[in-house]
Amino acid sequence: MKAQASLITKGIYIIIAIVAITLFSSQILSFSSSSKATEKETDFMEKAVTLLDIISTSPTCLGYTEENELKTPISSVAHKTLDINKIEEFSQKYSDIEPPCARDYENGYEIVVRMFGSDLDTTKRYYSLQEKVWRFGSTNFSEGDALRNIVEVSLPVSIRLNASYQQPGEIRIKLVDGELEEFSGTINKVCDTGIPIRKRISFSYSTYTNQDSICQEMQHKLICRKISCPATSPKFEPGSYEIALNKNGDIVEIK
Repeated sequence: MKAQASLITKGIYIIIAIVAITLFSSQILSFSSSSKATEKETDFMEKAVTLLDIISTSPTCLGYTEENELKTPISSVAHKTLDINKIEEFSQKYSDIEPPCARDYENGYEIVVRMFGSDLDTTKRYYSLQEKVWRFGSTNFSEGDALRNIVEVSLPVSIRLNASYQQPGEIRIKLVDGELEEFSGTINKVCDTGIPIRKRISFSYSTYTNQDSICQEMQHKLICRKISCPATSPKFEPGSYEIALNKNGDIVEIK
């Protein structure tokens, strides 16, 4: 009887030990998964900040550049001064696509520049500046199951109106990771570089090219994103595909 009781007790201890190990392993896996998700979110946020910094400081984007006495360009990297003439140009020229000075071949984004209103009292006259908003970049983004991540970041800036006045404001980016952004980014990369690409890509909805746009047919909505140059492709139904992209003249062919 004692031997039987001892075996039962040992069995119970073994079961308890197995349960404890299973719970501990599950907690470790859960913590590891949570840490990876947090790291991914942080990396995505840092990418948004980096893009916003490039757009607001680079002379090829919105950054104001002045010349010193030696006629050498001086960038406004330190204090993020935007050139209002470039803001106006970008809002018209890139109203539905990301500008080439800060192209992202993995994600899509929209930029909003806001100039705060204020009153200016000079020795000659009184000015009342109204708040003004400009935007450029993509207008349509992945939705539903095709959307993977989205983040918004803003930074304070100065907007140079002329040689005498600068006005405070802010610049904001909405960065989006999704199926449409990945597909259009891949097409844009081939369009810009001319280098063929093969990759595996997945779609949650019917997706196809339409001249200079790519479109996804959702249940009650059609979403289209503009691309850098015209493209041709078959219609991709929901699923995963191995695709090949090649530039032929001014057209990107997708097979």
